[in-house]
Amino acid sequence: MSDTAVSTLTLPVLPLTSGVVLPGMVLTIALETDDAKAAVDAAGDDGRLLLVPRLDGRHANVGTVASIESRGTLPSGVPALVVRAHDRALLRTAVAGTGTVLWLEAEPVRPPVTDLARERATELRAAFRILFEELGGRRLVEVLQGLDEPDALADAAGWWPDLALNRKVELLETVDVAERVGKVLAWVKEALAELELTERIRAEVSEGMEKNQREFILRQQLAAIRKELGEGADDEDDGPDAYRAKLAERHLPDDVRTAVERDIDKLERSNEQSPEHGWIRTWLDTVFEVPWGQRSPDRLDLAQARAVLDADHEGLHEVKDRIVEELAVRKLRAERGLDPGPDPSPAAAASADLAGTEDPDPTGSDLPLPEGPGGDDPDGDDDGLPLTPPDPDPVVIGTESGPLAPGATTTTATPRGRQRNSTILTLVGPPGVGKTSLGESIARALGRSFVRVALGGVRDEAEIRGHRRTYVGARPGRLVRALTEAGTMNPVVLLDEIDKVGNDYRGDPSAALLEVLDPAQNHSFRDHYLEVDLDLSDVIFIATANQLDTIPGPLLDRMEVVTLDGYTEDEKVAIARDHLLPRQLDRAGLTADEVVLTDEALAAVAGQHTR
Repeated sequence: MSDTAVSTLTLPVLPLTSGVVLPGMVLTIALETDDAKAAVDAAGDDGRLLLVPRLDGRHANVGTVASIESRGTLPSGVPALVVRAHDRALLRTAVAGTGTVLWLEAEPVRPPVTDLARERATELRAAFRILFEELGGRRLVEVLQGLDEPDALADAAGWWPDLALNRKVELLETVDVAERVGKVLAWVKEALAELELTERIRAEVSEGMEKNQREFILRQQLAAIRKELGEGADDEDDGPDAYRAKLAERHLPDDVRTAVERDIDKLERSNEQSPEHGWIRTWLDTVFEVPWGQRSPDRLDLAQARAVLDADHEGLHEVKDRIVEELAVRKLRAERGLDPGPDPSPAAAASADLAGTEDPDPTGSDLPLPEGPGGDDPDGDDDGLPLTPPDPDPVVIGTESGPLAPGATTTTATPRGRQRNSTILTLVGPPGVGKTSLGESIARALGRSFVRVALGGVRDEAEIRGHRRTYVGARPGRLVRALTEAGTMNPVVLLDEIDKVGNDYRGDPSAALLEVLDPAQNHSFRDHYLEVDLDLSDVIFIATANQLDTIPGPLLDRMEVVTLDGYTEDEKVAIARDHLLPRQLDRAGLTADEVVLTDEALAAVAGQHTR
């Protein structure tokens, strides 16, 4: 067929299924389908064809007018031809023809080249040169030398092997030269950025590997040098054998011992350069810091306990009576053999050995008593507090098993994990009435260690239960740290400001405290970091609060609430005379004879300058 108009051509269509031919390209096309062979046979004497790419089941809107340079056969026997692409052509309507060949009207286009296109072409040429040099394509760099026009330079992207087929079709359909050059420039910059990122990652990985290898070699050399100098024994203190020696010396519960042995085996198999090695060592150090089996023997001298409480605080008779009642119950159960208590720790065993020796203190206690009722003052009035005999075997507060069932008998050993009725007191009162200091006095009266856990403003549940040890910077919860700080498994733990515990997306700390303050559960408390059962039933928990409204109901049900009202004027005068005034005189370097304050003066201060 011949041209229907000067600017319109009617040509047979050669569909392209696996590539795009852009103007200026000369390449070989294999004729693998019958449609392709028929299109070549239908070409006229001038040998012109319309090359149209096909993508996702549709033809492109723009094709390429090409001429056949030569025909031949590939080594595989498939017929092929060499074509030269000339111009873009906008596809119009189909024209009826003979056979199965598709004929289309096409309008060749040669858009003008603007100044913007030339400016972008200059930048594109430089970007192309860098990209092709990075890809190692010397022939592609040589192709750029013969391309002077911006449109030809942009169409050179058709030779780019890494350019996707859909982008090549998009390049063919972009007729405007400036827009076409801009698209290719953006693609080239994107490819250069990917290459730069890949190279940086490769360099960092290579550098890290070289650093690890260098450190490994240096450590090996350092170990050999220390061995020759006889200094290698220090490193063994932190090795698996050192941890096994520590394990053999400690009396740990069976499940804890099993977990420690398992992690020591992991430590022995792990590489010192791996992060897991550090995690295991930190966990083992934390486990060995917990005072497993260490318990302080309780002082069950009622007179001494009341004397300590009276010496430290004025008034507060309800709280003092409650503590003395608790001691009296423990002492009675111990005298009647109803509470064998836990296996004695080394400290308790030493105390038991000393119990058989003569005690010069007639009260049976080694804690010096303060002056006042029940104290050591020879002039004091001790008539209201009878002397008590030496203490029996130590009994830990909060470890009784409760009433025995009919027909049941006691045993000489305390099974681990049994339920105990722990002592859990909550002191509620306004600020400044001595709730926190009262906890210290209770610990002194019992001869136990004292630890204060501030809960005001705590919003993360992990503060109570600890973090999973796979996290960076993981550490155990505050209760585990409190036991480590106390050095015993039966301290007095003061949960200060429990009414000010908050909650947010990180969890509800008060929900974790439900298990801590429940005698039926706290014998097997599990910290997320340790992941072993921790017996908290021997701990005396003293919680403080200013109000009960903000404490959740289920948590409040687990507490024994003791209300501390404000002091009367007479009690304030006594506090000032017996506690505050001696303290201020000592700070000022004065004696009691040099400054005299009458009770009337103290009453005036208490009435006019206190709330």
